[in-house]
Amino acid sequence: MAAIRGLNYTLRPPDAIVASEAARADTFWTLGQGLVIVDPVRGNAVLYRHLAASLRSGDPRRVARALALEATCVAWPGVSGKPRAERLLRMARDTAERAGDSTAIALVSGCSAVTALYLGEPARGLREARNAEHLLRACNAGGWELHTCTVGALQCAIQLGHFKEVAETSSAALDEALACGNLFRSVGMRFHTHVSKLALDDAAGARAEVEAVSRYWPYQAFDTQHLTLATGPARIHLYEGSGVEAYEAMRSIWPRLSASMMLRVRALLMETVWIRGRGAALAYAQQRTRGFRRAALRDARALIRMRAFGCVPAGLMIQASVAATDGQTRRADELLAEAETLYEHVDAANYAAIARYQRGIVCGGEYGRTIAHTSEQQLLNAGIRNPAAFAQLCTGFPRRDPT
Repeated sequence: MAAIRGLNYTLRPPDAIVASEAARADTFWTLGQGLVIVDPVRGNAVLYRHLAASLRSGDPRRVARALALEATCVAWPGVSGKPRAERLLRMARDTAERAGDSTAIALVSGCSAVTALYLGEPARGLREARNAEHLLRACNAGGWELHTCTVGALQCAIQLGHFKEVAETSSAALDEALACGNLFRSVGMRFHTHVSKLALDDAAGARAEVEAVSRYWPYQAFDTQHLTLATGPARIHLYEGSGVEAYEAMRSIWPRLSASMMLRVRALLMETVWIRGRGAALAYAQQRTRGFRRAALRDARALIRMRAFGCVPAGLMIQASVAATDGQTRRADELLAEAETLYEHVDAANYAAIARYQRGIVCGGEYGRTIAHTSEQQLLNAGIRNPAAFAQLCTGFPRRDPT
């Protein structure tokens, strides 16, 4: 809609703003921000109307807010949306600063964090999210804005492999949400706490977090909150070494996930394809069934074609698992070495350590044991209590401890 209407607007002083137009913009904002956190596709349809109403109002604060939110929507497809998203953010930031509104400036920073996440730039997203949280607390902003910043920061931290930070932040945020009785925030935070439980070698705790989501937010439609139910069981199966169950968990939920249209968000598509591919790779290693091999390599190729943050090394690790199962040790080592290098280039040091740990297992011998033990220690220092099981979760290789 924005492409059809355009982004032309005329900023007005407070006494020239028509009250009915401002009220219309605020109504769409209230409806949109409530719906987008449950159903992003339909919520964004409402936020498009919020954008149009805000531009008509000419109120700098409302215009900045609407442009920043539009940037997050434009970033959904990934890097292809980057030029337009960055232009929208520049416009939003300039307008907010011209208005001198601290809340609008903080909201623009928060939207910049989410946009960076969608564009495959989690390091920048994490910096923006931390800055936005500081600004929002300074101006006593509402819980929705703060929660969005926290979720954005956690998603960026997961992509970067900062699992200790994820565990500490998500646990504190969940406790805070439960203390104030906020169901939405507590259910949403369990997506991150179930991941951190696995880093802490607590599969039973991770399963309890997923069950809590099922209990407090049961299926009716497929909402954002159900992503924990869609991907959580597969992660737990991978961690516990059940490749077939992990793959089947993703395969069975895929039609519902696809129908929700949430896979239009490239970051979410990447994560779900990666989980499914890891499940297929582990199932192939355990069952030696050609169907699992084809499924794993299909998802690996899909990841590599995405060319977003972490996609290529993720696909390479799946290919390495298949090569190792096929007895192609040298090929598996080469693929893991390439994945390790790519992770290092994007400052995802712990994922690089996981690839390096798996290389040690594949290579074996004194050299293999040395790099596996070194990587294992790095992962332990990063808050991962069972590196062998966590490497299985992240790579689709069957678990083997260094000997």
